Amino acid sequence: MELTITSQGVGLPATLTLPKGPVRGGVVPLHGSHAGSRDFLLYEHLAQVLPARGIAVLRYDRRPSRSGRSVPFAEQAADARAAMAVLRRHIPEMPVGLWGYSQGGWVAPLAAANRPDEVAFLTLVSPVGVTPGAQMRYGLAQQLRQNGFADRLGELSRFQDALEAYVRGTSDADTLREEFAAAGRQPWWPLLGYDAGAADLFSVPPRELWVDMDADLSDAYEAVRCPVLTLYGETDQWLSIEDSTRLWREAAGRAGRPAPHVVRLAGCDHSPTIAAEGAEGGTVRISPGYEQALLEWLDGVLRG
Repeated sequence: MELTITSQGVGLPATLTLPKGPVRGGVVPLHGSHAGSRDFLLYEHLAQVLPARGIAVLRYDRRPSRSGRSVPFAEQAADARAAMAVLRRHIPEMPVGLWGYSQGGWVAPLAAANRPDEVAFLTLVSPVGVTPGAQMRYGLAQQLRQNGFADRLGELSRFQDALEAYVRGTSDADTLREEFAAAGRQPWWPLLGYDAGAADLFSVPPRELWVDMDADLSDAYEAVRCPVLTLYGETDQWLSIEDSTRLWREAAGRAGRPAPHVVRLAGCDHSPTIAAEGAEGGTVRISPGYEQALLEWLDGVLRG
């Protein structure tokens, strides 16, 4: 079923997939930073497997960014709550939860913290417990290590210091341009994914470049009251599983609730996918271990 979710005056195209039989609950998927379309592989997988288990899935396109950069977490959380309200109208009196991938793992608990009695569960794939800035430092350092540049981490750190200072408003554009030029001459530079000139960085006010760079969501984690499942690829190079799970455990302890159920996925990196057998060109498929863990946990939560 095609429909539109209206949130803060913005219309978000959406697709609702309902079970053919009795409905036990519903899920709203939240987006990874580079996966804003509702047709992304992981969201389509939910719509394929969950309705057969009596779980409705409402997936939608993430709102476009006004600045061309990232969409603030607060706006994404508001959109998630609007989507949940729409889903509840189609499956009244049924429990509704959020599923979040990567960046969505920050947004989902933020949305749940604001409406703790309305979110029945959180299912988070590769969620990061630390701030986005800290996560990016870790992830990029890992990219240098994996590609033979472990001895150049000081150069990377200098560049990141300059970028973060500019975003925080403690440095100017000329200084950052100089650091971009210096970093752009280094052999590790292509691993960062920036254009050499990074002209787009200076087309918007610094604070709009990365609104949530220093977002500390520990209060949101503590305010969550529902069951939480976290799933991590064992070889994830973009986050520290130990740091992220520790922060979630500490928040649960402060709140006096059970810690999240943690599943580590063999053969997976940041995405719960594995190479497709006999396929060429990097084709992937959903990890059977991920699918099994997801379905078993949701069955238990909805049965309870």
